[in-house]
Amino acid sequence: MSCSCAGAKTKTSVRAILVLDAIRGIEQALAGISHKLLRLKVIVADDNPEILRRIVSILAVEVDVVATAANGQSALDLIEEHRPDVVVLDLHMPLVSGIEVARELRKTESRPGVVICSVEAGSEAVEAAHQAGALGYVSKVCMGRDLVVAVKSAARGEPFFSPDPVWLA
Repeated sequence: MSCSCAGAKTKTSVRAILVLDAIRGIEQALAGISHKLLRLKVIVADDNPEILRRIVSILAVEVDVVATAANGQSALDLIEEHRPDVVVLDLHMPLVSGIEVARELRKTESRPGVVICSVEAGSEAVEAAHQAGALGYVSKVCMGRDLVVAVKSAARGEPFFSPDPVWLA
């Protein structure tokens, strides 16, 4: 009799292990799906191809960069197509400036968060971006440190402005 009890316990233990393995597999699959679902969708626009690649490489670790543009008009078209959570814009671009794109986005239904990323760090540029509806302003000098923070803040509807690089010296 003891053999049949031991066999039943072994079968129960094996079933328990299989169930636990299945649960772990499901948990891992769900974690992967939720990770994909929770990553922010971002569009980046900059007319300098090297800067554009640098911005994308900084952001790609933490967000999904779904499209890039070399000018403001292309950015507007891509924003309509992809409906991102956040848009990162250069201040000065051909066709339509980053400020003009931000103003246009205030009129849209989806209203993605806007972060301006520029070499220009003066208070006039920052104020113009803020007045246009940008939630963030990052100096390109500080983008390695501040850009991801600014994008995540904009996605939450919270402002983030890089400290003036002159103050950091």
